[in-house]
Amino acid sequence: MGTLGVGDNALQFTSKREKVRITGVTRVSYGKQGRDFVNTWVKAECENGQWMGWRGFLGGPKELLDAVRHLDRASR
Repeated sequence: MGTLGVGDNALQFTSKREKVRITGVTRVSYGKQGRDFVNTWVKAECENGQWMGWRGFLGGPKELLDAVRHLDRASR
């Protein structure tokens, strides 16, 4: 468990044990991922990998998507 901070150019996830800053987001998508047919995920692809989040972040995946959509370079 932790918190997700959303800035103009980056995301930052902070938990008791670690802090992860996600920059260089190139694309944000929303939908089912892999073999998980139950949950809906928000996936942030960045220059050095990808990060996914679902229920629990900012109230749920739709809220998370709305909060990070401005980082999507593909939609600009």
